[in-house]
Amino acid sequence: MDKYGVTKEGFVLKRADEILDEIHSDLSEGFGFDTKQDESSFINVLATTFAGVAAELWEVAQDTYYSLFPVTAEGLSLDYAAQTGGVTREPARK
Repeated sequence: MDKYGVTKEGFVLKRADEILDEIHSDLSEGFGFDTKQDESSFINVLATTFAGVAAELWEVAQDTYYSLFPVTAEGLSLDYAAQTGGVTREPARK
């Protein structure tokens, strides 16, 4: 079972630094040299950019997961989560 994403403990977020390490590990294995060696290298800039985008996607996935529960949902997600339990929100009052 994967240690990230939806687990028995809830949603486990994969952080940007973990994603970047994974990318560099895969690239280093493929190219046969340490791609993390030079911070200003073209490969490192690309890897950092892609890791940032992937980290944002993980955050969206986490927000989506937590929007399914009435305790952590907000706005429209709260309405949808409450409907699952057969509850509707009362209209706003002055």
